[in-house]
Amino acid sequence: MYKLTSLPLLKSGKVRDIYTINASRLLIVASDRVSAFDALLPVSIPRKGQMINTISKFWFNFFKDDLNTQATTDKVDDLPLTKVERVKIRNRAVIVKNVTPIRIEAIVRGYLVGSGWAAYQKTGKVCGITLKPGLRLAERLKSPIYTPSEKIDSGDINITYSKTVEMVGADLAHQIREYSLLLYSKAAKYALAKGIIIADVKFEFGLDHEGNLILIDELFTPDSARLWVKDTYQVGTTPDSYDKQHIRDYIASLEPDEMAKLRSLPADLITQTTKAYTTARDILTT
Repeated sequence: MYKLTSLPLLKSGKVRDIYTINASRLLIVASDRVSAFDALLPVSIPRKGQMINTISKFWFNFFKDDLNTQATTDKVDDLPLTKVERVKIRNRAVIVKNVTPIRIEAIVRGYLVGSGWAAYQKTGKVCGITLKPGLRLAERLKSPIYTPSEKIDSGDINITYSKTVEMVGADLAHQIREYSLLLYSKAAKYALAKGIIIADVKFEFGLDHEGNLILIDELFTPDSARLWVKDTYQVGTTPDSYDKQHIRDYIASLEPDEMAKLRSLPADLITQTTKAYTTARDILTT
């Protein structure tokens, strides 16, 4: 991913680069990089950053009356950038408020899949929440559940709600949980009418200088949510999707020595992922 030199680089994450504009504003640039299972892969998906940015912009506007968000504008013309830099970040950058991130990944699950399914098979629970016996892969839960994880340097680890109370206090933990469930409920209803099932999603929050809760990062993108094809969905099977599940499945199929030698992804897998992201963007934002 092209790196800007006209602004100081604050942080280069797995898929985003963050630059400092001033004490109160940051520039976030979405790259085409890809991560899976908390690891950055040696590959990029063409135009991925632009698609992720477009989808997040849509959702931030969708929820503008529900919660304060980090996003301010995607108009970067007034920034001290070169002509080349403006071209490189076109449609993939957003100016945001500089807030303090909370080290909790707020996850809401409406269906039983992924790490939740794995945990349920072993214990009958997901993040300390007991579910009824006999549920199958990809089955819809009676009600969405909030299953947070803690963000640590090596990745994310699933935790219980009571652990979030220990981390941030009862009031803030409650706010994060209730807002997460609200966002999921409204988005899931909207997406379902469009032919997409939002199986689960992860949110990130921060605090502004006055201590107000702020929604940050990305929203209901193919990177942060499982987006299933409604028309082909069947309980007991891995559903067709408009997200990066194809990449997760491929990585999971590799032996440790194959993963260590990984230098790229199959061309057809990159094409499939690009198509999935493009379709998700077109369906959700129009």
